[in-house]
Amino acid sequence: MPPGGGNPRNPFNNHNRPYGSFRRPVGSGRHFNPYWGSNWRRRAPSWLIDYEPTKLKPKKLGWVWVLSGLVFAGFAITLALTVAGVVAPIGIGMAYYTSRYDSLSLDKDYSLTFENSRIYDRNGVLLYEKQPEEGLREYVTYDKIPQVLVDATTATEDPTFFDNSGVDPYAILRAVYINISGQGSSGASTITQQVARALYLPPEQRTELSPDRKIDEAILAIKLTNTMSKEAILEKYFNNIYYGNLAYGIEAASLGYFGVEAKDLDLAEASMLAGLPQAPSAYDPTQNYDLARKRQKIVLDLMVKYGRITQPEADAAYRVDLHARLVDKREQKAFIRAPHFVNYILQQLQGEVETAQMDQIVAAGLTPDDFSKGGYDIYTTIDVNLVDKAQDVVKENVAELAKRKASNAALVALRPGTGEILSMVGSTDYNDTNNQGQFNVAVARRQPGSALKPLTYAMAMTKGWTAATVLADVKTEFPSGGPTPYIPMDFDNKFRGPVTVRDSLGSSLNIPAVRALQYVGLDNFINQAKAMGVTFQYGPEHYGLTLALGGGEVRLLDLAGAYSVFDNLGDKVETVSFLKITKHNQTIYEFKPDQVKRTNVLSPQISYVITNILSDNNARLLAFDRNNPLVLDRPAAAKTGTSNDFVDSWTIGYTPDLVVGVWVGNNNNKPMDGVAGSVGAGIVWNDYMTSVYKDPKLALAVKPDGNFTRDFTRPPDLQEVTVCKESGLLPNDACPVKDKELFPTKDVPTKVSTLHQLVKIAHLGATAPLPDANATPGSPSPRAKPTPTPSVYANGGNASNECIPDSSWPASLIETKLYYVYPPELQDWALSQGRRPPPITPCGTYVPPTPTPTPTAPPSPTVDPNATLTPGSDQSPTPTPAGPAGPPQITLPPEFQKTPKLNPTPTPNQGQGQPSTTPKP
Repeated sequence: MPPGGGNPRNPFNNHNRPYGSFRRPVGSGRHFNPYWGSNWRRRAPSWLIDYEPTKLKPKKLGWVWVLSGLVFAGFAITLALTVAGVVAPIGIGMAYYTSRYDSLSLDKDYSLTFENSRIYDRNGVLLYEKQPEEGLREYVTYDKIPQVLVDATTATEDPTFFDNSGVDPYAILRAVYINISGQGSSGASTITQQVARALYLPPEQRTELSPDRKIDEAILAIKLTNTMSKEAILEKYFNNIYYGNLAYGIEAASLGYFGVEAKDLDLAEASMLAGLPQAPSAYDPTQNYDLARKRQKIVLDLMVKYGRITQPEADAAYRVDLHARLVDKREQKAFIRAPHFVNYILQQLQGEVETAQMDQIVAAGLTPDDFSKGGYDIYTTIDVNLVDKAQDVVKENVAELAKRKASNAALVALRPGTGEILSMVGSTDYNDTNNQGQFNVAVARRQPGSALKPLTYAMAMTKGWTAATVLADVKTEFPSGGPTPYIPMDFDNKFRGPVTVRDSLGSSLNIPAVRALQYVGLDNFINQAKAMGVTFQYGPEHYGLTLALGGGEVRLLDLAGAYSVFDNLGDKVETVSFLKITKHNQTIYEFKPDQVKRTNVLSPQISYVITNILSDNNARLLAFDRNNPLVLDRPAAAKTGTSNDFVDSWTIGYTPDLVVGVWVGNNNNKPMDGVAGSVGAGIVWNDYMTSVYKDPKLALAVKPDGNFTRDFTRPPDLQEVTVCKESGLLPNDACPVKDKELFPTKDVPTKVSTLHQLVKIAHLGATAPLPDANATPGSPSPRAKPTPTPSVYANGGNASNECIPDSSWPASLIETKLYYVYPPELQDWALSQGRRPPPITPCGTYVPPTPTPTPTAPPSPTVDPNATLTPGSDQSPTPTPAGPAGPPQITLPPEFQKTPKLNPTPTPNQGQGQPSTTPKP
């Protein structure tokens, strides 16, 4: 910086001008030759000192008039000799002048190329002003320059601007007079000459102390006047002049000093700014307010002198306290709204982040190199009110979660139909250096946990699965690519057996999700995710089946965009952040929502089914309470996600009009204390959604037509069919639980479920009541059992004494029972739950048991009355003993006679009630 505050880059700076520096304020003794003392005004004509407002009387300055005339003549002669050569004839001088006039061109314009660029929200609210390294500059057209500023500037710099031919002979003589008199220094340049020097002379020539440079300047000024309007010349002047504090041009100065646009300047502000270009640093009101006030007074007096304003107007303007209006530079430097989103915009414009929309902008003619020069008005998609609400919600909820070791959060909100980013918050506090607040987590890679599952199931549905497809939630060993298998577990370490895709996704069960990824394949899944807008850092070879549970890092913004595909019935729209870009009121790029390119990446039917599942609160009940944070007072679909050790908490959900994604965690990857997706990000998601729809102003920002009650759009070719809950197929009579499920027409089930079976069975060894006391001879023993045939389950699932009876069995021995026929992966679980398959062993022909006959008592002994006794003997008749003296000699019926011991030998056709026997040979 040169002495006195000049700027080496500023061609208008008088400290760099060889023909005089700034005009000195009246009464500043150090700027004037003391020889003139306090009476200097009496010694010069008014046209030589027009910066002094007092009108002097020529009659008191006669000798000065003579001196001035001599000086004028001498200057004219000197100029002529300089142009033509000291001893050259006048003709040769004119030829030289003509030749020089013809050689100078206005084709090369050295106007300042750097400008400020401004970033606005969708409603024109200023978010940030991008300042080039050279300084602040904002181009403004002449129609935006107030007349009061034109009057103040021309009265101060060039009173005859609108009448002169680009040069002012009187100003030249005045400069000669002041410089020779020792009063200081004064420039003779008109506004047009200043423009000519700054914009049309090569930089190396602008500071030359030579008559040639001055002549070239005058020639170019005349050419400008002949080819441009006075308004066009002033427009160039006001957009290139330096006003101090790195403010180039009147728009930057107006905003930099007073925080208003140039078009809104009043007389007080305009008169102060008009005085700055003569010595920007010296008159800087933020540094030297009193000196700036003195300079302002000179400008006001000159405006009165040249009839631009009246004296009362000047007095009123001077009484205004401009100090109170000055912008605090500290606040100005720190000004930025929606800072994470602004940085995301700048990264795109500077070529640091590639997006599909930025490719369109570059094709429209705005490259990163162009943007570096500035001058652009950038209107973005966000609504600053939605951003402010998001910031408040994030900050309040994370403060509550601090006790559970959570310190940060991020949120994005999108309009699904167009891809417009309506809100973006990258941290709880942009200025929190302790938590890396300026790091934008919304566009950073984090592990999403189960928030990826909807994409996995959607892919599986493209390969034939439906919402009713039944999966095995049981302990399973999956291949890991290494010696140790991968064994996923659910959040509560429980196994639920057969679960449908609907319940698996709604309740975020892990094992079924891994089965889904195994079914579709890693390559296919990664390709499908990419089609939906989600990219992974590495290829499929880097990941395993853990990717189903969020084992790969993704961006919150991308995943929210992928959920928009479901909301859009399978159509992918690119995420956009720019609405319009203009420069000098010329539109360079404009986003047209009605012309959004939509790419179908998923069928409308599958997309709707996924939405239907994610909005089904009943499907969540295996893992969530009925009153969970994913429930709103309007149709809404949502999914949570939690990474290992509670490092990341996610929730992404959507209504028909708004997609919101939330992340909660710590930037340093430290675990939280049990902050799962539902209790961390889910609470933030619910709070934000509720707040937006509750506030009419915010709700209209989301959906301008005010239609907030509609449900998700249901596409054609969907059918609601009653199925058996545990099989997903059409129910048979045995199905205990039936449910209605939604199917694409092409996937409606046609098979009848056989999982549940009502089977008539009997039990081995069962006997019916005996029909009578006399059984048929040859009946087998009732307690003998045949060897059962093995069960349908390898481990013998059915009871060994159950069999399938035929028609010979009495109804009293037959019962109807419910049995289950599960696929192999569910058989162990089924047995652990007591759910057995039906028996397959036939009972055989039923043979009723033969009753055991009741033995007949032996006859009582009798004495023959006619018997004679032998003499000499005391023999008497011996009675037949009636007691236990010995077994009676009774002839039993054949069936009760003793037989050799037999071994029971069943035959294939024997009944299982009373088997027959055959003796061994």
